[in-house]
Amino acid sequence: MGERPREPRRFRLLRDEIWWNLREALREGDISGLEDAVTQAQLVSVQYGVNRQGQVVVESKEQMLAKGRRSPDRADALALAFAVTKGASRRVYAW
Repeated sequence: MGERPREPRRFRLLRDEIWWNLREALREGDISGLEDAVTQAQLVSVQYGVNRQGQVVVESKEQMLAKGRRSPDRADALALAFAVTKGASRRVYAW
């Protein structure tokens, strides 16, 4: 997802914005019922930082692989599901 984010001053890439929105939804309790241990572990394994331009930058899959960590496929799927529904509803329920 190397596309341009909706808030380019705040996020470097669309992927960064989507992951940040997922982070905020989890923090605010907008996502409930997430009991899958693999997805939970993947969600907490992804790191983020801020670049020189002050934009949020989420660790890339390539960076994770270089550190010997696996791609967060399930967490990515959750992030994408939230991105699709964000405009329609802030509540997402996982089973």
